Amino acid sequence: MVALSGDGDGGTPVVVGAPATSPSASPPASGAGAGTGMPCASPPTGAAPKRPAPPASPRFALADGFSWHADPSGFTVAVPSSWTYYRDGDVVCFREPGSPRLLAVDTAPGLKGDPVEHWKSEERKVVAGGALSEYRKVAILPNRYFKGGADWDCTWLSAKGERLHARQELFRTSEKRTYTILWVTRELDWAGNLAYLNMINASFAPAK
Repeated sequence: MVALSGDGDGGTPVVVGAPATSPSASPPASGAGAGTGMPCASPPTGAAPKRPAPPASPRFALADGFSWHADPSGFTVAVPSSWTYYRDGDVVCFREPGSPRLLAVDTAPGLKGDPVEHWKSEERKVVAGGALSEYRKVAILPNRYFKGGADWDCTWLSAKGERLHARQELFRTSEKRTYTILWVTRELDWAGNLAYLNMINASFAPAK
């Protein structure tokens, strides 16, 4: 699972334009990580890996600035076309160049137990380890994606001194498979980016 050490029900897609960052935000240096202890903290150096081919039969047309990612593991999801694609172990990462904005998808075996309690346990580890500077919990709440799960929202200060906001959406798609979608933006850009996260959520289809 994606872990910070990094609402909806999959209904009708929301049509939006390409993601936009607040013009008042000062971007960090290129390659700056989303935060200490986060998955996908920095793109690898050298040539970026080649993206997998898009699905042969997309389920619906996407807004300008987005394209389909068909992962070799079997899931599909809409991602910003210009973002850098790479992998951090089993986690699939998409990062906006020169920005902390990040989308990540992790696939794991089916979660046993209460998803809310799972995130509370992960939060205790983060707080005890001091992995995220000036960590603040926003909420840990149940969600209704697929077979249900839980969302963990929090903020922290990056190494650049920017307050970042993350949401980790954990959900079961079967007894044997759990996914976590991680979305990170600057805190000042959070509200303006929720429509993009909603579209990403609506586009997600798990492996069959």
